[in-house]
Amino acid sequence: MKKIITDNMYILVIASIALSVYIIFKMKQCGKNEPKTKNIVIANAEPETEPAEGEGASN
Repeated sequence: MKKIITDNMYILVIASIALSVYIIFKMKQCGKNEPKTKNIVIANAEPETEPAEGEGASN
């Protein structure tokens, strides 16, 4: 019984490492395709729109 549990643990560890490597690779790929300035502009635009929606909801 213990051997089955340890085998499953190894599979889970390998799967989690593979998934994390895949996510990191995809994020690096997205960073190469889009310029960094575009991400900064989007990040600055989002907080300005959120409080406006909150004020409209409170009124």
